[in-house]
Amino acid sequence: MIHRILFLLLLGLGWLPLAQADAPSPVASSAWSTSPLMPPEALSQALQRRPGQWRIVDIRDPVSFEDQHVPGALNLPFNAWRGPDHNPGGVPDLSVWMKLIDQLALGPQQPVAVMAYGTDAADFGASARVYWTLKSLGVQRLAIVQGGFSAWELAGLPTRSGAALAPTPPQRRLVPHVRNDWLVTTPQVLAHVQRHDAQLFDARTEAFYRGQTRVPAAKAAGTLPQALLLDSTRWFTPGSNASPDPQRISEWAQQQTRPTGSTVVFCNTGHLAATNWFVLSEWLGWSQVKLYPGSMVEWTQHQTALPLSNEPRRWSQLWLDAQLWYQQRF
Repeated sequence: MIHRILFLLLLGLGWLPLAQADAPSPVASSAWSTSPLMPPEALSQALQRRPGQWRIVDIRDPVSFEDQHVPGALNLPFNAWRGPDHNPGGVPDLSVWMKLIDQLALGPQQPVAVMAYGTDAADFGASARVYWTLKSLGVQRLAIVQGGFSAWELAGLPTRSGAALAPTPPQRRLVPHVRNDWLVTTPQVLAHVQRHDAQLFDARTEAFYRGQTRVPAAKAAGTLPQALLLDSTRWFTPGSNASPDPQRISEWAQQQTRPTGSTVVFCNTGHLAATNWFVLSEWLGWSQVKLYPGSMVEWTQHQTALPLSNEPRRWSQLWLDAQLWYQQRF
């Protein structure tokens, strides 16, 4: 009994890994010791130890937030972090991100926890994309709440309803600075393709990868040349898609050779690919893992036709266009 209490205490303090001993656990940032995937119980204890220190970024919709949320959380829905309508995955104007950072009222070393619904793999991808954005803006102490708000409620932790309270401003504000260490642009991706000097992973399902379907915003079906399929849902146990499964990550990682060059992850709009970025960069600790934010929508919308693999033949493409037109219209 004593050993069990000690184990739970250490887990709550973030001193024990989330995974089993033979499975990889998320790699903690060198700037601090907390795992980038944080159990709700550990966050609750951190909030009790140092009230007001953490910023909890709740990216759910405003109605769900006002119904119930973690006390002290701020509501900045996922769509607020996205790019323009013609390509939601694209990087928005810097002023958009600066406004969001200003609403958080962050101090230079203030820790931030990103919380989504905790429902499925796509929902985790939203958390990972916001995590990636904050890290790219210079936030050093980051974590995703494991299982999201659903896990917080399931654990019986306190909640409140109503609008968010104004955050207490710190003595010194974080001065955001954009870092491109984890971002790759369309010209850079094209250069990688031409030089064959990067590992490219497509985070979408096989139907997208094979060119059998596409999202309406993409101008063509297919995938990037030389890309390998790495469906982001592979990390999740079916029926329990709140957070990646350490065992699944371990089994995949054991079959891989750690790359020495750049790794580029992409999907349709940089949403699902953010999960792959999180797993490879933050969990497995691979270096030079970069997210292509605009992904296939931006690639196929380019003013000059860029090369594709698995692009369907003309008649197949026309048939796919007709299907998409019908779905949108009816």
